[in-house]
Amino acid sequence: MFCVLNNLFELRSDAWKIAIQTSRALPIREDSIGPWSGMLLMISWLGVVLHPLWGIVMGNADLHPLYLLGFVFLFEQIFIIANASVKAMVAQMPNDASSKLHKQYLDAKDSVLKALNMQEEPHSPAVSEKDLSSIRKEIDSLR
Repeated sequence: MFCVLNNLFELRSDAWKIAIQTSRALPIREDSIGPWSGMLLMISWLGVVLHPLWGIVMGNADLHPLYLLGFVFLFEQIFIIANASVKAMVAQMPNDASSKLHKQYLDAKDSVLKALNMQEEPHSPAVSEKDLSSIRKEIDSLR
């Protein structure tokens, strides 16, 4: 009976810890996948090196070791050249998403400035404070 009560107490306390004490991590926009890119590069390099070895060894066991090493070296060089060319092509491509966001930000900023310059009376702008706060929130969300 005490075991059941203990388990119920632990269940309730764990649920309280998960629901109340812990919070979700705040998302932060990043330009890359960070340290994972190096790990993915290493895994793909190992695949390039080990796959031909595995295929040659399992296909023909009587190959000369120098031929085997030459074959692996060839595939490794192809991998390095392909990796460098993809990096160069990606670096030359324009980032459409950031340029579109920047254009939207500038358009929203221009519309706010135009709205602020229009005045019905000398001391009261045509845009209310409530509208200005919503426009500012929209501009901040575009960043």
